[in-house]
Amino acid sequence: MTNGKLIFEDGVELTGTVDLGGDYAIFKTDTVLSQDQTGTLKTGELQANDRKEKVLLETAQAIHADQLDKGEPQGTKLTLRRFDPI
Repeated sequence: MTNGKLIFEDGVELTGTVDLGGDYAIFKTDTVLSQDQTGTLKTGELQANDRKEKVLLETAQAIHADQLDKGEPQGTKLTLRRFDPI
């Protein structure tokens, strides 16, 4: 995993960690996003490892402190489809 930045076309900017692999990237951020917020996010730019690439948000799910998904979310895990590097 490496540190990265995710900037959506509507201006939402997130920082977090990125796990790159194949056609997808997993982006984890401490920012808690609601379903309403993630529903408006579509495409953006992922910046990691001195590279920039266009991505499409596939899924978003809350990160919880325990494995049983109880309590308040601690962040958000985003699955991003990767396109050709910008």
